[in-house]
Amino acid sequence: MLSLLRSIPSLSGLGASFGAGLRVCASINGVRHYADVKQAKTGQKKAAKRDEDAGDALAPFEPKPTDGPLHIFNRATPPSAADMPADPRASMYGHRLLRSIDADLRKRHDTDNRTALFTKGSPEAIEPGSIILVEQISSRSSPRKLAFAGVLLNVKRRGVLSSITVRNYVLGTGVEVVYPIYSPMVTRIKVLKRVKPGFSKGGDQVNFLREKPGAAPLSFNAIEEMVIRNNETERKRSQIRLQK
Repeated sequence: MLSLLRSIPSLSGLGASFGAGLRVCASINGVRHYADVKQAKTGQKKAAKRDEDAGDALAPFEPKPTDGPLHIFNRATPPSAADMPADPRASMYGHRLLRSIDADLRKRHDTDNRTALFTKGSPEAIEPGSIILVEQISSRSSPRKLAFAGVLLNVKRRGVLSSITVRNYVLGTGVEVVYPIYSPMVTRIKVLKRVKPGFSKGGDQVNFLREKPGAAPLSFNAIEEMVIRNNETERKRSQIRLQK
C-alpha cells in the first residue's frame, strides 16, 4: 500500500492545483454574483421608472348599458348591413341571432364613436392609407400610455372582433401593429391625415405599401413630425382650457 502511494504523482502538487482551482472558481462566482446584483439593481430602477410612468389603477371596464331589447335581424337583412363577413348560413335563425348579439356588443363597446371611422358608407369613414394615431394602455391595474402612429394598412371587418393594422418604420425597419378596434385597452383612435378618396380603390387594404413605401400619401419620415405637432397642439389646448 505504501509503495502504491509513493507511485502516485506529487499529491502536494495536485492539492495545490486543486486549491488554485477553488480560488479561480470562487473569483469567477464572485464576478458573476456581482454582475447579478448589478443587473438586479438596474432591473429595479427600470421597474421603479415604469411605476412612475404608470398612473393609478383603473376600474374594471364596463360597456355601455343596453338601450332596449335586442334587435333581431330578419331574413332580408344581409350580413353586410351588420358589417360582418358574408355567410351562406346567415338566413338561419341561430346565425341571425348571433349577428344581432354581435351588433349589440359593438354598440355597447363603442365608447367614442369609433365604429363610424371603419364603417363603409359612413360620412366619417376613413380609407386605408390614411395616417392615424392609436393610443392604448398597457394594463388596467398599472396603466401606462402607449402610442403608435402610422399608415392604416388594412381593415378586417369581423364584427366585434374587427381589427386594423397600422404600419410605420422604426430605425429603418418596417413595423406593423394590429389593434382590435373594440378592445377596452385601445383608448383612442385619432385621424391625423385622411387620404384622398379612391386611394385604396374601394378595398379594405393597401398592402402594396409594404413593397412600395414611396407610394404612401405621406412620407413615413414625416409621420413623427406630424405626431409632434399634434401633441404640441393638444398641450396648448389643454393649457387654454385650464386658464378658463
